[in-house]
Amino acid sequence: MRSRAASSSAAQIRETLAVNLTASVLLARALFPWLEKAGGTLTLVGSVAHKGQALFPAYAASKAGLHGLARALRAEWSGRVAVQIVHPGPTRTEMHAKAGHDPGRLRDIFIPADRMAAMLEGAIAARRSPVTLSFGRYWTGRAAWSGKL
Repeated sequence: MRSRAASSSAAQIRETLAVNLTASVLLARALFPWLEKAGGTLTLVGSVAHKGQALFPAYAASKAGLHGLARALRAEWSGRVAVQIVHPGPTRTEMHAKAGHDPGRLRDIFIPADRMAAMLEGAIAARRSPVTLSFGRYWTGRAAWSGKL
């Protein structure tokens, strides 16, 4: 099987980075004045793929960049705007099919979308960062806090 890094076009890589990273940088910049005025929190949605993911190198790179953005903004905006990032694990959606990847039988153990949404809601309300929402935590019914930025 040919690797995604070798077979992805430059346009596909640019699109992935634009959607997952560049848009977040631009939105964060635009939202900052309102978040600061309201004492709000900027929440970024990453992915467990931010640590590196075979078959999805551009996606993994974009989510690693998003994690770095959260760390940078948290330092830069300290005392003015809270910044958090949550990293959902594999979720039962059509994302893999749209990306041209069939997870096969593994899809059966992916977290249902409605359960992941509930886990995200709880993680955001807890205002902890970074937060990894994993299989183990889903199966045991516990939130998964992976530490601090």
